[in-house]
Amino acid sequence: MSNDWPWSSYRATAAQVNPSPWLTTDWVLSGFGNDRREACETYREFVYLGKNQPSPWESLKNQIYLGSDSFIESMQCKINPDQSLLDIPKPQKHSPRKPLEYYQLNYARHVDGLQE
Repeated sequence: MSNDWPWSSYRATAAQVNPSPWLTTDWVLSGFGNDRREACETYREFVYLGKNQPSPWESLKNQIYLGSDSFIESMQCKINPDQSLLDIPKPQKHSPRKPLEYYQLNYARHVDGLQE
């Protein structure tokens, strides 16, 4: 894996090579343990388990949110209504779109009634 990404900080963070003087790995490793050797091992395992998993970006909603529809709605309710929306991209202003199945389940009976 590490040979596929020669400019990645993975090898230095995983203690496979010495980090460059400008690269700080302690902050990342502190999330994996207090002992450096153990933290490096846990970090390597964390990265390994994440391989071949779907990208979290595929679940991104409104270009900025990762979470359920109710979470997104609660976050959007916290936006100041007096805030200018000129600098916010249009997709981020809207509630997440519901899947087609939602409309089929909730509105199909109305359409069927109109066709009769």
